[in-house]
Amino acid sequence: MDSIKQRLYRDRYKLLVIIVLAGIMLLTMVKTLRHPVSDLVGTSVRGYDLSFLKPVTIALFGILIGGFLFLCYRIKRLKVEQIFLCMGILFGVLYMVVLPPFTTPDEAVHVDTTYYYSSKILGQQAVDENGYVLYRSDDALYNHDDQHIPTVQSYASLYHNLFKMDHSDGTVNFLRAPLSVSAIAYVPQIIGVTLARLFHLGNIQMLLWGRMFAMAFYLLCLYWAIKIATIGKELLMVVALMPTTLQMAVSFSYDSTVLALCFLYTGVLLYLTLEAKRVTWHHIVLLALLFAWAAPAKLVYICLAFTLLIIPTEKFANKYFKYISIAGIILAGAIVILLTRFQTVVAIGASDGGMLAEQTTYSLSYLLHNPSKILAIFYGTIIGQGTYYLETMIGQYLGWLEIILPGYIVYGFYTLIILSAIRKVSEKHVLSAGQRLWIFLVIAGVSVLVGAALLFDWTPIESNYVYGVQGRYFLPMLPLLMILCKNYQIEMKESMTRYIAVALYVLQYLTVYHVYVTIIGR
Repeated sequence: MDSIKQRLYRDRYKLLVIIVLAGIMLLTMVKTLRHPVSDLVGTSVRGYDLSFLKPVTIALFGILIGGFLFLCYRIKRLKVEQIFLCMGILFGVLYMVVLPPFTTPDEAVHVDTTYYYSSKILGQQAVDENGYVLYRSDDALYNHDDQHIPTVQSYASLYHNLFKMDHSDGTVNFLRAPLSVSAIAYVPQIIGVTLARLFHLGNIQMLLWGRMFAMAFYLLCLYWAIKIATIGKELLMVVALMPTTLQMAVSFSYDSTVLALCFLYTGVLLYLTLEAKRVTWHHIVLLALLFAWAAPAKLVYICLAFTLLIIPTEKFANKYFKYISIAGIILAGAIVILLTRFQTVVAIGASDGGMLAEQTTYSLSYLLHNPSKILAIFYGTIIGQGTYYLETMIGQYLGWLEIILPGYIVYGFYTLIILSAIRKVSEKHVLSAGQRLWIFLVIAGVSVLVGAALLFDWTPIESNYVYGVQGRYFLPMLPLLMILCKNYQIEMKESMTRYIAVALYVLQYLTVYHVYVTIIGR
């Protein structure tokens, strides 16, 4: 008994903070129940009764508060990758529900593409005579064309149609063609949708199964990445659980797969560079698989393979094996790109303009004849759009960029990214100056390629900045970029991991709260 009293006295300030935070969470639940939920209960929207909102709200906040208390109780016994997995499962499931299907950027067309490949696997007709994706007739009951801006009606439709089974007697189309993206970019989503269709699950369950499998693949890759990463475990956890990252991870977008593979690549790279005694052919095959899988979805990210040059030569059998291995990894990605996206590659090489039919976009020939324009575009993009890139990378704009998070949440995530990039006492190694310089140059090169792709495809020739660039395009490179900041002069205690995890949980709680309140208030 005395030891318990002593422990409680020793941790009295920590307990006080936990009680205060849990109390604030409870107050937010009460506030939400009183308004706007109380204003909606007893009403209906488009025939849907809204009385479900009160028990759903209580369950939502109850899970969040219970998860917080559990994390605080178990956090000393959990490793970083275990903390990530617990938080990833909890908030991943909540994001799937709080942000209903079709409410993440371009998700509708990614659903179409996934469904198209699923039909191919099932041996069914995938498209009609016009090339539009064919769906089960019951899927028309949840037409995604008007669902991308979520409202309380989205929750009502999700709730009341959740357990409906499929009784289709034909097929319909939503006048959408699939994307010209390889099926390998959608493997988890295709598996989920195909299984749901085999079990004759209704439209809502089918959509949630596709999201669930995407989330599961993402969480498994990140768990492995964090587990094997020699340094930057906390950084990977924070980046993997940012609002933008998590929103994409639980969606049908191929960004979910690409992010998972790129983050896993980062973990493997750090392990091979700083911890592994030898680089074997098993490692080379794994890296080749990662690039061959990710490259067809986002062509520019294949250039990240050049960061493999930072692995010390002495870890290879000889220097020739090192360069042959790296060349083989890049070649594996290039072959898959040519096999799956040959037409796209040819189009890029032959293009003299972009995808805006009504306007003339930039072209390589134009820039070669007007080199001063390059500097103007670079300045306008970095200076004029830099803040926007940071905001959209973190997640200030969620959904279709119409759900705006308060500034204090965004700045909180900024702070966590910086703190998690500090070297821990237990991290005995950091990258050398030469290794960091090379990584920076590769990241800069990939960023330029990202900008160039959208410059030629989407940017009107009279514009002085690149159109269409969002911060989420730079997420695969963010962990490596922040790891460059690690040094021997600044370090943090091991206990900071727990504080970072708790702060991350609180920020995600506030994010879910704000998204939920915003949507039911519409």
